[in-house]
Amino acid sequence: MHQSLRRAATEDDRLNFGECDAAFQLALADASHNLALSHVMRGLFDLLRSSISASIERLWDRSEARKMRNDQHEAISAAIRTRDPDKAMRAAREHLSYVQTVLQRTR
Repeated sequence: MHQSLRRAATEDDRLNFGECDAAFQLALADASHNLALSHVMRGLFDLLRSSISASIERLWDRSEARKMRNDQHEAISAAIRTRDPDKAMRAAREHLSYVQTVLQRTR
């Protein structure tokens, strides 16, 4: 899943990146094996996709934000691949905190 994100970012494809990012978030919920979380995320998927796409539009031209976001997605993916839930949780929290901070600055 993360490879699709990386490819969309490399190809400068905003629309596809938004779709891949939303699918990545859904895959993370599924990987948690938390059925309630997966169910809620699937129910809110259209809202999630719309929100992510709007955020990407605001941040796409900021190369440092794009690089940081990609690095953070990679850190989350790597922690999941190595089956390190604590590291994955820290990486996810860092990513969410970063995105929130950057979005607040761009208002």
